[in-house]
Amino acid sequence: MKTINLNFPVSLDKNKVRIGAFFVFLFNIISIILFYLNPIISLIITIIVWFDFLVVFIVGPKFSLFRFLIDWIHSNYIQKEEWISSKPKRFAKFCGLTLLSVSLVFYFYNASIYLLLLCILTLFSFLEFAFDFCVACKIYGILQKIGVISQDHCENC
Repeated sequence: MKTINLNFPVSLDKNKVRIGAFFVFLFNIISIILFYLNPIISLIITIIVWFDFLVVFIVGPKFSLFRFLIDWIHSNYIQKEEWISSKPKRFAKFCGLTLLSVSLVFYFYNASIYLLLLCILTLFSFLEFAFDFCVACKIYGILQKIGVISQDHCENC
């Protein structure tokens, strides 16, 4: 019987992370637009993205809902690997998961805050996939400098 390795990887391919950020951006844009047409579909899409963030945060990108699409795009169009530390990206997943969790709570109480939080996550995912600028990774670096998070070997932090 084959066992499944649930360890979070030490490093990640930056290009695959950026492709994943594109899917977060795309699904959030669809969710924001559909909110005005069909709020329930918007909620379902947000839950799907939330679940992907949860799975990737806990066990790593190997079990992402979008893994097969990410791998297919990477192998057919990019084919270049650039390895980076996974710690700031995992922190970014935690931040995104927190943002999505709070937005899902506000879906039922205040739709404006729900949409605002989705827009913030959409902006952050756009910055990641378009410009390779990870806002949460920058926050991770600041938290390292002030001693909240222990130092690691992240060159980008």
